[in-house]
Amino acid sequence: MLKENTSMLREISEFNRSYLLLAQRALREGDIKGGQLFGMSDETAVLISQLTAVQIENFSIAVTSFAKCAIRSSRSDGADLLVEDDARK
Repeated sequence: MLKENTSMLREISEFNRSYLLLAQRALREGDIKGGQLFGMSDETAVLISQLTAVQIENFSIAVTSFAKCAIRSSRSDGADLLVEDDARK
């Protein structure tokens, strides 16, 4: 159980790091909707865009007990197609 838990925490840490790097890249490339795309305030978007690689690494490790993003669904994002496809199987 401890080994599985350690593995899961490591995976969450990697997920958080990847998520932050992707968000940072979108924000730095000037994607006007970058903050909105990731569901963050303008203040948070500015903060993330200014993080160094070391800060992202440290942050990812520090918050390993939970994922830093949430899954949101709306009828316009195609999530309903996934549910409909699953229902047909």
